Formats: sequence, structure tokens, C-alpha cells
Amino acid sequence: GVILYEMLVGKPPFRDETALGTQARVINWRRTLKIPDECELSIEAEDLIFKLCTDAEHRLGADGIKKHAFFRNFDFGPNLRRAKAPYIPIIRHPTDISNFEPIDLSILEHRQ
Repeated sequence: GVILYEMLVGKPPFRDETALGTQARVINWRRTLKIPDECELSIEAEDLIFKLCTDAEHRLGADGIKKHAFFRNFDFGPNLRRAKAPYIPIIRHPTDISNFEPIDLSILEHRQ
């Protein structure tokens, strides 16, 4: 659920300015897990995120995920591993980072 959130929203769901703040947001997930309105996710996407980011006894398992409306047009059949990915990044060398967004390295300098 957290990975799906990050993929669809573009940032982690519990991010805070400090590690302690992030920890507090994770611990208090029932109160802090929100999807920003400006993301305009589908009802199915929001529902799946919340059904994955919940107490273990209520969380969807593999079959529930496959049957969820979010994946209504997705084929989980035997040819899944042979399907062509919708985006295949070009990797020029083992340390190629050109597929990642640039980051402000000055942030790292302040931590040292």
C-alpha cells in the first residue's frame, strides 16, 4: 500500500522533515494517512491503498488484490511474465542514474 501510494501520489505517505516526525506519522497512521485532493486518484486507487494500509486482520491478501476493481483490466494470467512492460528504461552502464529525477545534493552536505 505504501509503495502504491508513493507510485501514484509521487511522495511517501508518512514523510516528515525529521526521522522522528516520520516515525510519529507511521505510528499514528490511522490519523495521518491521507491522500491529497490535488492528486485526483480514482476511487479504486484510493480504496486499494486504504485496504492495503490497514490493520493486518483487515488487509487484502493476494487474491483480494487481484480481484480488486483497481486491477479490473489487468491480466494476472500465466502470460504475465511474458508481457511487455509499458516503459522500458534505457540503462547505459551499471551506475547510470539518468532515469532518476535530479536531487539537490546540498541537502546531503548539511547532514555530514
